Amino acid sequence: MARREERRAARRREVLDAAWGLVLEGGLDGLTIAALAERVGAAVGALYRYFPGKEALVAALQTEAIGALHADLTARLRAVEGMAAERGVTRAAGALACAAAPALGYLAEARRAPARHRLIAAILGAPAPVLDEATALEVERSVGALIALAAAPLEAAAQAGALEPGPPRQRTLLAWAAVQGLSSFAHRDRFVAPEERSDALAGPLLVTLLRGWGADPVAARDGVAVTLLALAPAPPPPPGRRRRAGARPTRRGPEA
Repeated sequence: MARREERRAARRREVLDAAWGLVLEGGLDGLTIAALAERVGAAVGALYRYFPGKEALVAALQTEAIGALHADLTARLRAVEGMAAERGVTRAAGALACAAAPALGYLAEARRAPARHRLIAAILGAPAPVLDEATALEVERSVGALIALAAAPLEAAAQAGALEPGPPRQRTLLAWAAVQGLSSFAHRDRFVAPEERSDALAGPLLVTLLRGWGADPVAARDGVAVTLLALAPAPPPPPGRRRRAGARPTRRGPEA
């Protein structure tokens, strides 16, 4: 029985991986049970042993993607907390650095894992409902956990006096709507001046939001600077210091 369950779990994982590939290649419209069956070399009817239909499959993909993003943002928030302590910034700047971390971390995650980001954006931003109400409510639980993660440091910043009191979940949604819009500008980056590229606009965007919520201008600027520093990708190793075959890789913070 245990071996049968292991085989079933492995096959389910194979089906999910194939579904990820279809969504990333052709969007949600490209994910059909027939195309998935062909991709995994199975009969259409066999797939219903693992997922009762496309809606259940899409819900599994969305939940998995959001869970991975939650783990990524949790690690990035810890990195920002560590950087704030290391830099010795003021209490207000440190609180604002953490408040900005989830939104800026979402942008950093989009660059590091563009495939997963496209899947999340395609599902959450679909112009028409993809899931029926009951299935969507199940997925909403994982979305709610993600919002709670991002809202907590905003609430903490308000309690510390770094922001005026305000609804943290609403602020979270406003910040994420802003950075999601900014991420859509990335395709223009190769054509515009460096100061107009999406990565250059991310910092000023968060400073503007934080100031609008009552943050001190200097603390907002210093806090966002700490966040950007903590989330910056590690530079490549200098020439001549390539890792030896078989050597363990050096940890590179939240992206490692």
